[in-house]
Amino acid sequence: MNKYSPVLKKMIDFTNIKLIVLANELDYDISYISKWCNASKLPSQKYIRTTNKKISEVLSREIFEQNKVLDFFLEFDIKLPENSNYLEDSKFIEEKINKILMKEYKDSIKNYDSVENNTRMVIGNSNIKLFLSDVIQKQNLKNEEGFTDLLITMDFISDGVEYILNLISEVKNINIKIGLDVDDLEGEKSEKLKKLYQLLNDKSNLNVTMYKNSEFKYFNAIIAKNNFVINYSLDKNKKMEIISYSNDEEEVDKAYKILAAKFKNENILMKNVNSLEMNRSGYRTDFYTDNHFNMFCCYGFEFLLPSEIIEDIAKKECENIKKRENKDFNVLENMLQIKKLQIEWEEIFHERNINFFIPKVSLYKYIQTGKLVYIDTEYTMSIEQRKEHFFNVIRLMKKNKNIKIYIIDGEKVSGDFKEFNIGIYLNQKKFFIKNYARFFKNLEPFIHTVIDKNLVDGVNEFLENLKNGDNCREYTVEELEEKWNNYGSMFLKIMEISSENVED
Repeated sequence: MNKYSPVLKKMIDFTNIKLIVLANELDYDISYISKWCNASKLPSQKYIRTTNKKISEVLSREIFEQNKVLDFFLEFDIKLPENSNYLEDSKFIEEKINKILMKEYKDSIKNYDSVENNTRMVIGNSNIKLFLSDVIQKQNLKNEEGFTDLLITMDFISDGVEYILNLISEVKNINIKIGLDVDDLEGEKSEKLKKLYQLLNDKSNLNVTMYKNSEFKYFNAIIAKNNFVINYSLDKNKKMEIISYSNDEEEVDKAYKILAAKFKNENILMKNVNSLEMNRSGYRTDFYTDNHFNMFCCYGFEFLLPSEIIEDIAKKECENIKKRENKDFNVLENMLQIKKLQIEWEEIFHERNINFFIPKVSLYKYIQTGKLVYIDTEYTMSIEQRKEHFFNVIRLMKKNKNIKIYIIDGEKVSGDFKEFNIGIYLNQKKFFIKNYARFFKNLEPFIHTVIDKNLVDGVNEFLENLKNGDNCREYTVEELEEKWNNYGSMFLKIMEISSENVED
């Protein structure tokens, strides 16, 4: 029987001390104190002497400050000391409290039914992989707040991290905070940025916030809040060689606080933002004030649309509002953003430098289905609208010679390619990423913003180099017109067949 919890709760109630105050004094999360009081958890045996001593110090101080010394002896049925001087000695009261707590704890822990704290060491990469699989996938990670924060100090593009990300991808409601060694990008920058994209693309279901790792690159830890802490050493190939694991609540909590403090907001490289935040912050307006853009479009092609089609997209958003029982101001704001963005795009498409990079497979899919996403609105273009879109692209390219279209052989560029899930939209100062895999699963956030100069310059440089590679070809306005003259009827038949299949 757990007698410790009711006694602790009674002492806390007696002093009227707030749980948050006691938690701060003990340097614990308030949830732990609450569990100790409601008997759902006992403090760790490993630290119980220190824990009870600190509790006793705090409660003793409160008792003296509130002049409740005599009441304390009566309330807890403690024999009064023969020497009355002890009644003025806070240390004496502290020792009495500590003695009571220790006694009740020892009696309670004998029969306490709980998951035992587990601290262990695992040696060898193959053994470590099996162990991590069990810890991350087979055990149910506690996520009392609806999600679990997972801190990973490995470099995001290091060889060892992909295995961990594969395990995590099977677990729901995980917020990943991970490091990236930006300084290390200088060597083999092109290959490393390619790998960065591949990982983001292949693990696009994950919610990742990326940080400069300068504060924690040598910390060598993986910590799941309220779950476990893993410290590891690496061999010469940067593979895990030895790990130590603990799920002791106090150890995990303390380690998490230490490491979380090193993931500083000012060091965020890739920040998660929701759609509403993008609309309200004026991010897009600021983004399109630049003069040079590189757009990697992997789902449909939402740019260079005729104004009539944009009007129709806005009407669709208006219809979405009417269909909802409760007025959704998110959708209303999105509709207004569509109109606002239309004005901004009409301005930049007339005079700015814009490079559009489109994977061949994405272009073919768009030709077949007509599906695109305009801001946050899914829209399916009719065959006639797709035709109008093509000729509007021709018209705008003739008016602005600085609009360039590059078609990418996606299979050659991406290696183990399955499909493109990540669109990237850059100017010379910043870029944002749209994660279509998360978008179509209605998972927020699906937009990530990046302002780090090294990354912005690096990705722009990567795309500039891509233009000159064997896997990428520029199509001039004359070549596009020639393509239509030669293959336009074939494209229209493909659209018709695809539309018939959808209707069936």
